[in-house]
Amino acid sequence: MKLTTHLEFDLVAIESEDQLSLLLEVTAPPTPNGRERAPSALQVVLDRSGSMGGGRLAAAQGALDRLVGRLDPRDQLGVVCFDDEVSVVVPSGPVADKAEIRRRVRSIG
Repeated sequence: MKLTTHLEFDLVAIESEDQLSLLLEVTAPPTPNGRERAPSALQVVLDRSGSMGGGRLAAAQGALDRLVGRLDPRDQLGVVCFDDEVSVVVPSGPVADKAEIRRRVRSIG
């Protein structure tokens, strides 16, 4: 596995309070030639609170849409959202209907 981090800013002032975004990229090693990758089981927890304003929620939804595009029916996916309440947007299960999963992800807000 390879982990890469990307901060929203190159510099952060010391002795100050502020919020910033961090992108964490996880890259799996390639599968050996001739072998299929093992199925994945993923549970995504998405913050939909006010702190996700300014395009952050839309960016997270876009990333989740791209993730769905990379999964296949052997994979398992679930999506849970939270603010002051928690709701299951996509119950954990096989990625059988990508269009429905994407529709549900777009409805988060």
